[in-house]
Amino acid sequence: MFTLSDLNEKYTYDYSVKKSITRAFNSKRMNKKNPYQLVTFINKFVTTNQWEWDRVTLHICKRIEYLVQEELPADISNKNEIYSWIIKGWKK
Repeated sequence: MFTLSDLNEKYTYDYSVKKSITRAFNSKRMNKKNPYQLVTFINKFVTTNQWEWDRVTLHICKRIEYLVQEELPADISNKNEIYSWIIKGWKK
């Protein structure tokens, strides 16, 4: 699975936030500076699509991180909307 150590160091993450599994899963909004929320969100792609963990999946996870950090419109913060936005824009 995708872990905190897989996150790209060029992005600024707030590691001072407390890790909360229930908050990461139950929150409808995502703070893209929260590394725990982002890793949980990315891993949901892996489990939902039943991807086998390999180099290709790691590359896809890093691509999702890039899209969230650099391409995601500022007015989208709902996890379902982010998921839909990524799916729609994946081919670009």
